[in-house]
Amino acid sequence: MLIYKLLDTEPDCPWRLEVKDGHHNHVPSINPSVHNVYSKRTQAQKNIIKSVSRSGVAPKQILTAIRHQDSDTLIAPTNIRNDRTVIRRNYLMDRTPIEALLDELSTSLEWNFDVKKDSKTVFTISFLHTLNRSNCSARIPMPC
Repeated sequence: MLIYKLLDTEPDCPWRLEVKDGHHNHVPSINPSVHNVYSKRTQAQKNIIKSVSRSGVAPKQILTAIRHQDSDTLIAPTNIRNDRTVIRRNYLMDRTPIEALLDELSTSLEWNFDVKKDSKTVFTISFLHTLNRSNCSARIPMPC
């Protein structure tokens, strides 16, 4: 198949499609898992991926849990990693991870925190959980 743009054409249809050879250039796939249409996640599977990802569980362990529920699923670890990337991007909403952390700490009643920063750089975030009184500190490297 050949697709190309014509130079001297009407503005409403500047493209032309020509089929040079109508045959496939490969043999049919044996395994359906190579086709994205078969690796679509159900809403229940999406919920599992989202909830378990928050706990820091690896994609291969998430896949094992999903396969226990549905042994015929064709989901691959790559699909789970891609879903996790989308979940993270949606959660961050164009914020940096540090900005998201500060937003979470400032809206939570369970955390007391202090931030040491100048106008551009966060140097230290100290936070204390109100229930178990464990003090945590995260050091952020300064940019060069």
